[in-house]
Amino acid sequence: TDVIDDISSSRSIVGILSVSELNKHFFERHFISKALTFTPLASLKQHVFLRKEHPLAHYETITFEQLRDFPYLSYQQDDMLLHFAEETLHVNNIEKLVYVTDRGTMNNLLSNTNGYNLGTGCIVNNYMNPNIFSIPLEESQLIQVGYVKRNDVFLPEELLIYLDFVKLALEKSMPKVN
Repeated sequence: TDVIDDISSSRSIVGILSVSELNKHFFERHFISKALTFTPLASLKQHVFLRKEHPLAHYETITFEQLRDFPYLSYQQDDMLLHFAEETLHVNNIEKLVYVTDRGTMNNLLSNTNGYNLGTGCIVNNYMNPNIFSIPLEESQLIQVGYVKRNDVFLPEELLIYLDFVKLALEKSMPKVN
């Protein structure tokens, strides 16, 4: 919500967001009502983040059924609406659910417990704990990572160069295709 508010109020020129099949229609309506445009930079299949010692770490793909007995770690901001959640599933279908409010805690829990998280599968070197990796989710949905901007704003050359760097960083962090 902060990203969208910053863009619509002109505090920022662009913001980076991820849009899933679960929240795509909500975002589209929200973008139209605030005169914003979302431009995808990458489309990625949903992956499971877990630690290298996790009991499921040796699988090439993972199903929701296999994840059932493990705690799901969900990143939540204080007052974030469900529609803006990063998750690409309905959390009310999960028995063991742990909410965390910062990325450091998420990294620590993922790297030291049998909890898991879902997302793009991108692993950012020197940011995420090296003990965390990702495995494709079998019943996966697509997640689009892209930027949002106001419809009436033309991006300056410096920002276009920045977006090229974002694309490159996404390409470098994308999960390896088996």
